[in-house]
Amino acid sequence: MRLYRCNNCGREFEAERAECVACKIDVSANSRFKGIVTPLVTIHFDPPTHVAGVGKNHLACDPKQSVQGKHATGVPSVVNCQPCRATKEWQEAYQGEPHMIEDEEQ
Repeated sequence: MRLYRCNNCGREFEAERAECVACKIDVSANSRFKGIVTPLVTIHFDPPTHVAGVGKNHLACDPKQSVQGKHATGVPSVVNCQPCRATKEWQEAYQGEPHMIEDEEQ
């Protein structure tokens, strides 16, 4: 499954193909919608250590998985990996982070 965003309704979703069921837009059925439903890169959360600006170098969603070769950040508001966002570490970091933009309901 890949992560996609529908630029028509703003919804982010996981799917086998670029198809927004809410908007009934299927890129594979009509190529003119190619720029409407776009694939996203999954951004994981690298939990913080007790030292400011230094992460634990593992994914919050899978502590056995190193951040090496993965897209990971210590900035909670840009994380779009749902399993990372479900962790206590992400939720605690997100609560303490000043939010520059409002997060939308998924």
